[in-house]
Amino acid sequence: MTAEAFEVTIWRPEDLGVVSEILTTASETHGIPYDGPDWFVWKFGDSPWGPAVVAYARSNTGRLAGMVAFGRYRLNLGGSVFDAGISYETFVHPDFQRQGLFQRLLAVAEQEARARGAAILINFPNAASKPGFLRSAWQEIGGVQTWLQPRRPFRVVSRLRGLLRREPLVPSAVAANLVSLAADLSDLGPPLAGNRVEPPNRRVHDVQYLRWRFTGYPQFDYRVVEEGDTSALVRLGHRAGLRETQILDVFSTDAPAGSLRPLIRSVSTATDADMVSILTTPGNPITSLLPRMGFLSVPNRANFFAKCLDPELAAGPPSRWAISGVDIHTW
Repeated sequence: MTAEAFEVTIWRPEDLGVVSEILTTASETHGIPYDGPDWFVWKFGDSPWGPAVVAYARSNTGRLAGMVAFGRYRLNLGGSVFDAGISYETFVHPDFQRQGLFQRLLAVAEQEARARGAAILINFPNAASKPGFLRSAWQEIGGVQTWLQPRRPFRVVSRLRGLLRREPLVPSAVAANLVSLAADLSDLGPPLAGNRVEPPNRRVHDVQYLRWRFTGYPQFDYRVVEEGDTSALVRLGHRAGLRETQILDVFSTDAPAGSLRPLIRSVSTATDADMVSILTTPGNPITSLLPRMGFLSVPNRANFFAKCLDPELAAGPPSRWAISGVDIHTW
């Protein structure tokens, strides 16, 4: 079967009949269960920034063969706001791999994203899909770092074997009051800015987006922890038998420079954490503060890619980017 035997279609929010088939095929391909149609409609159709760009393909026998999707996003690049896209899903069913279908789906999705006004696309591909993005002229930016601070060192050391095996985080189920969480998200100030003269490349701060993202279809235990004028949006979970709290982003109405020790202490106390972790890039103002507060840089498998659809734009090096856990769409 050649690539010409596949028919590629752009999904529209009213096309609900194909959703269950997409979810079933994605689950078979990745070997993991997916949520149902309500989850798909929330994630791919209901974002306040607009419905996702979804390109899916059928074989000449009518089977669902693969999909590439970009969620609508907004990025502040060099002080100007641009429409953007963030990779939500990429898969080609094993029966149809090595036939050029991924490249074709990616090209169609990129074309549709450009037609909808996206100036740049970003992605955090896994090892399997990384080569395909490189072949499609995506730029590997890199620079994603994971930082870990033990709050109960002896307990962490006792579980070191599991941590060294890189056991994944198992997120805790929804426990927070969603009405209260929505109100807390609405009260957040902008992401911590620090003392940078030139603003970093980062997600546009929009509380409507945050409320959609974290309370529209809640899957995990998200909370907002406040300390003075500074707040942290966190996700709770377990790793290697330890209670871990991930800081997804830090927000401040006063944009303080200097230490975040009181906030980290409040996060640890409020969530009863054995350890606190945070994902950053070099351009995030938080990054330079972490080693001073006892955070350790630990290996991760994260890849950070971008592709400029506007020829006037340049993605730039990692030092320009302030990526946070909020940008990891599966968190």
